[in-house]
Amino acid sequence: MLGFINTGVFLGVITRAEAIALMDETHFTVFGMTNEQRKTRKAEIKAVRSAQEASIFDIPAVERLAKR
Repeated sequence: MLGFINTGVFLGVITRAEAIALMDETHFTVFGMTNEQRKTRKAEIKAVRSAQEASIFDIPAVERLAKR
């Protein structure tokens, strides 16, 4: 958790469950996907980069994102 959220939990202003729910909601608002979906997407990108497989990048990003 972030430092200021830990402080809120420590002071009793917010519970850990509320903090996690708030972070999940904010993450979805910002990225348009859940934290788990983003972790999966980042892992896919990392796998492609590490495998030196650039064929996915032959498709324009706009088209790749539209298919998701």
